[in-house]
Amino acid sequence: MRRRWHATHRWVLLAVAATAAVSLTVTADAASRSHANPPPPGTAAEIYSLVHAAPTLTKLPPNSHPTLSAEYSDSASREYPSTNHGCLTIGACVFGDTSATRTILLFGDSHAQMWLSAVVPAATALQYRVELLFLGGCPAATLTVWNPQPLPPFPAGYYRGCDQFRAQSIRAINRLHPALVLLSNRTAMVESGNGTYFSNVQWERGLRATILGLRRPGTRVAVIGDIVYFSQPMPQCLAAHPTGVQQCASPNPNAASHGHQSAEHVEATKLGVGFIDPLHWVCTTTCSPVIGGFLPYLNSAHLDATYVTYLTNVMQTALQGVLK
Repeated sequence: MRRRWHATHRWVLLAVAATAAVSLTVTADAASRSHANPPPPGTAAEIYSLVHAAPTLTKLPPNSHPTLSAEYSDSASREYPSTNHGCLTIGACVFGDTSATRTILLFGDSHAQMWLSAVVPAATALQYRVELLFLGGCPAATLTVWNPQPLPPFPAGYYRGCDQFRAQSIRAINRLHPALVLLSNRTAMVESGNGTYFSNVQWERGLRATILGLRRPGTRVAVIGDIVYFSQPMPQCLAAHPTGVQQCASPNPNAASHGHQSAEHVEATKLGVGFIDPLHWVCTTTCSPVIGGFLPYLNSAHLDATYVTYLTNVMQTALQGVLK
């Protein structure tokens, strides 16, 4: 039964990946060239300066990181190919200082995978190993989500496989006894029923249930907050507006996306767990689709691996804060 369950969920992840795929094909050589030589990770001051200047930008940078054509392939799985088909069990996806006795466990949906490009180098510098547990479309918060489209072999409807994955993962994490569990998930445009979305109160309750289920002596829990969900698809929007990139920008917060960034912060504060807020690493009151020479968004809901890697230093500082 367990073997059949894992196989089934690998099919789910493949379906999610196929649904999210875009039509532009990038050759291996072109992708390699366009991902080469990005700037080294920035300091907090450098990131602040770029982000605050970003809303004034109007044109695509002539030598962007990555190039617009390579943006479509710049996910964390480019750097960590073992995550491409999901990380469904303890030990399946291990990174960082693999000889270390202390573990940071990154748990959630595709946003947990997204942060690997900063968490792994930051954790390595701090001498921690990193384990990733994630299932696409399955938030860490204890909520039964509704999928409006079928995810074969599951029909459209309530995502029961997600509930089972989350419950089994929480038990496995507790047996592992990591030093830190980092929760990360998309909070925007997550349906609670056919055509309806979760309220902030529901999201707080779901997050609380997961945090309480993970609290154990010797294990800290922290939340990496959500980023803003763009109402327009990236990078397709930039391709359509290369000399007017702010036409693709989003307000922060984006009220149209039903996000729960504030609810996560409130609940983390109530429970006294760490909260890493990435919004100031990407947005002012506006989230620009171009930051300095970076095209930071893989799509409407995810940062790309190049920009997340650029955030390594600030992520390391944030991890040191929640590990105290």
